[in-house]
Amino acid sequence: MNKELKRLNRLIESNGKKLSIIQAQQDKYLKQRTEIHNTLMLQMLNECNVTPQMLKDLLDRAKTQSIVPKAHPAQEDTSHA
Repeated sequence: MNKELKRLNRLIESNGKKLSIIQAQQDKYLKQRTEIHNTLMLQMLNECNVTPQMLKDLLDRAKTQSIVPKAHPAQEDTSHA
């Protein structure tokens, strides 16, 4: 086999190993981020006294309609004083 081809094969194999290590680290970081995000969401829901049923109703409504009221220009306060 050509020296250059052997070198390239070694580099490809080495990069594959490095990539698998980095991907495992990335997966770990993503999992940790998700756990922190979920914990923060649960804390917020608890602070607002949101029950599981209230959350379910809110999510069900969000599937079919807007849950945030739209501002109407005539109703907005345009004074900046």
